[in-house]
Amino acid sequence: MTMKTKKALIWYGIFITALILNQTKSFTDDIVVKVVVHGLWVTLVAVTYMYFKETKWD
Repeated sequence: MTMKTKKALIWYGIFITALILNQTKSFTDDIVVKVVVHGLWVTLVAVTYMYFKETKWD
C-alpha cells in the first residue's frame, strides 16, 4: 500500500467510527461515549491539519 492509501484509510476510519458513534443512543445517555466521540472529532481535525500541512503526498 502506498502512503497516500494508508493516510486515506486512517482518515476515513476515524471519520466513520466517530460518525457511527455520534448517532447511537448511548451518545445521548453516556458521558464516556460523548468524551470518546468528541476526542475522535478532535483527532480527525488534527490528522486533517497534519495531512494538508504537508505540501506533498507520497
